[in-house]
Amino acid sequence: MGLRERDGNVRRLLEEHCVIQESVRTASELRRAALEHAPDILVMDITLGDEDGTEVFRELRGKGCPSRGVFLTMHAEPTYLQRAVQAGALASC
Repeated sequence: MGLRERDGNVRRLLEEHCVIQESVRTASELRRAALEHAPDILVMDITLGDEDGTEVFRELRGKGCPSRGVFLTMHAEPTYLQRAVQAGALASC
């Protein structure tokens, strides 16, 4: 599993049930790690600093990355969920 988050709360929760291959902080690190490790699942924020996480995920899928996506966000607007699903996400919460 690839993980991109701002604090360690999600990591601590996931470590109980998953193997985290790498934790990254930027969209460029996410791109590199996802293509290098091709994890089963990428857990990421919809907002990746100054980049849109759904667009980064769409780009990765276009480059052949087989990972499925789970987006975490504090955005309440339904358009964020729609964009994540359109990019191919398994879930957004």
